[in-house]
Amino acid sequence: MPNTYFEARQWAFSYLDEADVNLVLMIQNKWTYSQLILHLRDEIVDFANFKAAILRINAGEPVQYVLGEAHFFGRDFMVDERVLIPRLETEELIELILNDNPITSQKVLDIGTGSGAIAITLKSERPKWQITASDISLDALTVAQQNADKHQIDINFIASDIFTNINERYDIIVSNPPYIAATEMDIMDQNVIDYEPHLALFADNDGLAIYQAIARQLTDYLKPNGHAYFEIGLHQGPAVAELMKGGLPHAQVDVIKDLSNHDRMIRVFKKQEKE
Repeated sequence: MPNTYFEARQWAFSYLDEADVNLVLMIQNKWTYSQLILHLRDEIVDFANFKAAILRINAGEPVQYVLGEAHFFGRDFMVDERVLIPRLETEELIELILNDNPITSQKVLDIGTGSGAIAITLKSERPKWQITASDISLDALTVAQQNADKHQIDINFIASDIFTNINERYDIIVSNPPYIAATEMDIMDQNVIDYEPHLALFADNDGLAIYQAIARQLTDYLKPNGHAYFEIGLHQGPAVAELMKGGLPHAQVDVIKDLSNHDRMIRVFKKQEKE
C-alpha cells in the first residue's frame, strides 16, 4: 500500500490521467495545486478513501459526483445524482445575461434551477437582483438550497412545474431545461445516461416539450421590455426561435452561437407595446 501522497498519486496514474488524480487529491484534502505539491512527500492520511474515489471514476462515474463538487463560473457547487452537473457551455448563458443587463435591480426567474448554479451565480454577480428559482424536483431544490446557504446567497426557491406556482412577472426569465430527445440516447456518453437524472436531461417532442410549454405562457410572466434566455441543443435554434415567436409575435428573438460557433442560446426581448 502506498505510504505517501506521491506514491498514491503514482498508483492512481494507472487508472486516471494526471489532471483527474490531482483533482481528487485537491478536493479530498481541500488543497490548492500548490499545496498538493508541497504535501506530496507527506504520509497519506486516508488511502482507502482516495482509492475508492479513483476506482469509481475509472468505472465511469462522473468525477463531480464522486467528489460531490462541480466548478462553475469560478465557484464550487455541491452536486450529486439528484441534479445535473453544471456544464461549461452554460457559463456562456450567464455571460450573455450579465452583458445584456445592468447592475440595477431586476426581478429574475430561473426555471428548472437544478443545483442552483445559474440563480446563485447571477445573484453573486448582481447582488441587487431579486431572484426566484423553481424546479419540479424537490430533491433538486434541496441541493440548490444547500448551495445557496454555502455561498450565503438569498434566493427564493419554489417547487413548480414551469409556471404552475409562479404568481409574479419578471424582468428576466432564464431556463436551461431538459432538451435532449430520447432518440439521441445512443449518441450520448454512457456515464451521463447511467448517472445523471433523466428528468433534467430528456424531453418529449424531439426535446422541445419544455420550450413549447414555456412559450405558451411566457408573455404572461415576462414584463414589457423584459428578456428571456434559454440554453438549447445544437440543432434546435430555428425550432425554439419559432416557438418563442409564436408565443410572443411582437418580440425580438435571436439565436446566439457559443464559442464553438454552434447555436446554443435563445434570447427573447419582449418589446413594450405601443399605446
